[in-house]
Amino acid sequence: MNQDSPTPPPPSFSTYLLSQQKSLALSDSETAYLAGSMFGAGSDTTASAISISVLAAALYPETYARVRSELLATCPTPPRLTDKPSLPQTTAFVLETFRWRPVSAGGFAHRATKDIIWNDTSFLQARLSSGTCGPSGATPPCSRIPRRLTPSGGSMRMGMYVRICGRLRLGLAGGCVPGSIWPRRKCPSSTLYTALIVWFSSVFLNTALLFWAFEISADPSAPIDPLAFTESANTHPLPFKVNFVPRDGVREAMEEYE
Repeated sequence: MNQDSPTPPPPSFSTYLLSQQKSLALSDSETAYLAGSMFGAGSDTTASAISISVLAAALYPETYARVRSELLATCPTPPRLTDKPSLPQTTAFVLETFRWRPVSAGGFAHRATKDIIWNDTSFLQARLSSGTCGPSGATPPCSRIPRRLTPSGGSMRMGMYVRICGRLRLGLAGGCVPGSIWPRRKCPSSTLYTALIVWFSSVFLNTALLFWAFEISADPSAPIDPLAFTESANTHPLPFKVNFVPRDGVREAMEEYE
């Protein structure tokens, strides 16, 4: 906390739990578990998303080269979050990886609080639904990959995020639910949506730093299976080999990075 700031920071989730522990009837162990689970959930999904970005870079080298060229031309020093407005290709790349290989492939389950009638369809109270289809509602994400990530073209088609002038389509990119398979739908909770944007910023910055610092390429001796993922709620790529070649002076540059 900045002692010179007249406005204290907003309370954290941990602060809320501690202040409401008695009214929520939580034991010390339950309170500690709930607070600590935030760190576990955040680190697990972030690690998976960064791994997926590296996987996409290795599988689609022309797209990765375009993104890295943008980073090298725009950022003479390691990129920061303040550089994001000047990095539309990098931002689009990260957003497209969320659609290509969503971390939470099962989506977010929803339970109806009342009977819902929509056209000729009824959805009864208390019934659960889970978004397991792509934006078209017709096919799972994996079957849609060739249309955007084509090995013959060697590039990710990121035009859905970037305008011809090079600026992001804010209406779409701003409404994306990172890690969801419905990238065109905002999440139902503004608080959760804000948390997801913070998560996206972390994934964006780590991806930008990796692409800026290293030349990444697939290992010809170890072909990558683009569909090899763990069978878990939050999926991770199974181990794969890539080559990391650091750029000149990267160690010195990162030592001065704050």
